[in-house]
Amino acid sequence: MDTKIKRILLSLFAVIIVCFTFFAGFFVGRSALDDDVETLNYIIKMYKKHYYEETDDIVGVIEDALLDIYSDYYTKEEYDIIKATSMGSREGIGISYNVNNFEITRVLRNSPASNAGVKEGSIITHVGDNVDSLITADGKNVSDYLDNLPAYKDFILRVNYKGEIKDFTLSKQQYTQTFVSYYDNTGEYGFITKSGQMAFERIGENTTYDLSTTTQTAVIKYTGFSGLGKGIEGSSGQFSTAMQKFVQSNMQYLILDLRDNGGGYMSILEEVSAHLIDAEKDSKNLISYARYKDDKRDNFYSAKCKYSDYNYKKIVVLANENSASASEALMGAMLDYDSNKIVNIILEGSILNGETVYKSYGKGIMQSTYERVTGEAIKLTTAKIFWPRSNISIHDVGLTPSLDPRILAESSYGAVYDAVSLCK
Repeated sequence: MDTKIKRILLSLFAVIIVCFTFFAGFFVGRSALDDDVETLNYIIKMYKKHYYEETDDIVGVIEDALLDIYSDYYTKEEYDIIKATSMGSREGIGISYNVNNFEITRVLRNSPASNAGVKEGSIITHVGDNVDSLITADGKNVSDYLDNLPAYKDFILRVNYKGEIKDFTLSKQQYTQTFVSYYDNTGEYGFITKSGQMAFERIGENTTYDLSTTTQTAVIKYTGFSGLGKGIEGSSGQFSTAMQKFVQSNMQYLILDLRDNGGGYMSILEEVSAHLIDAEKDSKNLISYARYKDDKRDNFYSAKCKYSDYNYKKIVVLANENSASASEALMGAMLDYDSNKIVNIILEGSILNGETVYKSYGKGIMQSTYERVTGEAIKLTTAKIFWPRSNISIHDVGLTPSLDPRILAESSYGAVYDAVSLCK
């Protein structure tokens, strides 16, 4: 038998025994399976003892053979980290950077780097314990230095930001990531931790979005449907607070920036959608539904709708190829409820095989996570997601201009400009 075929068959046998063991606490009548379990145990034992291409990572073999890219198995330690991250809890300095040119591609809000003023687009030039012992960024030395840096030890991060050299004194710390930023002509506003409490305040001038031609337009940048904490510790509370600022500032045009928002929890989508779907005040409305393999259906409803509080004249959503999952579900619900046709979605183009393509990511499926009593967990794709009224699923397709005339295409250089132009 071909080695590859044997490997796949072995994986199939192995996953059955692992699943039997994993879900032992969830099923009854397991005694009827004893003979099969004994046989499968024998196969695994012989595999581990004699198979020429045997690997110690049998769970990895199973995952690769059977699970899609959205499903995963977590050890207890890994799942503990996942749960902490879902609440917004992180440790580090809060940056991502390109390992080839050391450009900082992302700065997490409320992280040590963000609070110090480090900007996306900066180029790391040096790191070191102090200004007299700086290491020039080259090869892997930046990642090696940061990986080996103990928590709460100060170090120097030197960057080149738009031609200006800046030094930042930082340290790895525990922090609560925040997910919402608000911009208008009076400045940039965000959520930061002060004296152990989360606060919403002015961060500085608005240098991110050019709103000089409009006085009634605000931008909310929403980076992920994560952060499950209550109040403004969680992202839905942060979004609500930003919308209060929108009302207090007498704004009527909203630009919602969902570029690079990879989605997250449906429970957060339910809360956020209440501000953005055109429905009767305080009503709870279907915003998405899921269909499972047995044709069972789950409905997801908005929180009490607040749409009428905002007197919108226009809502423009910015999206790109990395806008996925809950982001796409939110855009679908907004389009489905847009009775007054005031919603537009602007898709930034991306290059694929030498051509510019205008689409969102195209993730219209849902994962469910099952935790074992021992703390391990398995995340599995369990359902397909549909828009509430048009019954559209964008899975493997994404939002595209051909889907709806309110979905517009634009290059990355013109997306914000066009969004602002629509808000007049």
